[in-house]
Amino acid sequence: MFRIIRRLCCHHAYVLTRWHWARDPRGDRGAEVEYKCIKCGKRSRDRVAPGSPFEHVLMTDFARYMR
Repeated sequence: MFRIIRRLCCHHAYVLTRWHWARDPRGDRGAEVEYKCIKCGKRSRDRVAPGSPFEHVLMTDFARYMR
């Protein structure tokens, strides 16, 4: 119970945990990314379309992670 309340009240600070290139059922390409909050452990998944502004953010985070 405490864990649920903690996640609801958390000001999440997500870090990139993993990502991979993928295709959806329609055949569109993109990346699926997973982030994890370092405060409460909540995981968040997103899909990034190629050419979107968020793709640059993903590649920047990935480059920072690989250092």
